[in-house]
Amino acid sequence: MLRVGVVLIAVQLLLRGWALSGSWFFFDDLAFMSAGMNDPLDQHFVTRVYAGHVMPGGWLVVKWLATAAPYQWPAWAAVLLGLQAVAGLGMLRLLRSMFGESQLVLALLAGYLFYVFTLPAGLWFAAGINQLPLQVALVFGLHAHLAYLRTRRWQHVAATLAWTAFGLAFYEKAALLFLIYAIVALGWFARGTLAARAGELWSGRRPGILAHGCWACPMSRSASSTASPSGRGTAPARWWPRWPTGWWPSPSAPPRSGAAGLADRLHQRPCQSR
Repeated sequence: MLRVGVVLIAVQLLLRGWALSGSWFFFDDLAFMSAGMNDPLDQHFVTRVYAGHVMPGGWLVVKWLATAAPYQWPAWAAVLLGLQAVAGLGMLRLLRSMFGESQLVLALLAGYLFYVFTLPAGLWFAAGINQLPLQVALVFGLHAHLAYLRTRRWQHVAATLAWTAFGLAFYEKAALLFLIYAIVALGWFARGTLAARAGELWSGRRPGILAHGCWACPMSRSASSTASPSGRGTAPARWWPRWPTGWWPSPSAPPRSGAAGLADRLHQRPCQSR
């Protein structure tokens, strides 16, 4: 199972590499490179808003590439390919943790690797430097979150928040990961009505909820104070992203039903370390 998954990832990387070999810089990429080549590396540079996006981590990567390899597309493309490799391996790890050694893992992995919706982020640097780190944060953050829900160990909470912070450094929409964490916890690690599920999680996993809240609540409060330009351009911004988020999702469907089998797998399968 693991070997087949790695082969699928290798095939995807070969296809992405072939596609990247015929690509080049496009519009926003050139604006990024111009900023990296001409602007000093300071707080204004890494906290600027570009087309509504807060991406200090992305600006650091841009500065490095613009300084070390200006107009050298292979170097910029290698960053996208490397991020895609990490995201693919992380997805394989997450799916094995969720479903064990099942053929479903390969089906879901293939869907993620070869779905056309993910192709633009793999070929366009300006999109990829936002979306690929978000995918990395999703797969590793959710893996750590599942580990916490199963074991209630504090180190898994720290890992979840660290991966979420990594995603936020590249894309403010990584704040939505908190919603995914909440849906997984409420849907498959508690029973009863929505209120009963929330109460069960609060009584059994309170430290994790509080830790997540310490991140999610400031993001919600900052939504009204973080300005975002409507067009392409730059402006200084706060670290916190615009999108509000919270720990508790909207009311969900009745408990269990057809998801009981998935719940059993989520509870019983240990997190894979490879």
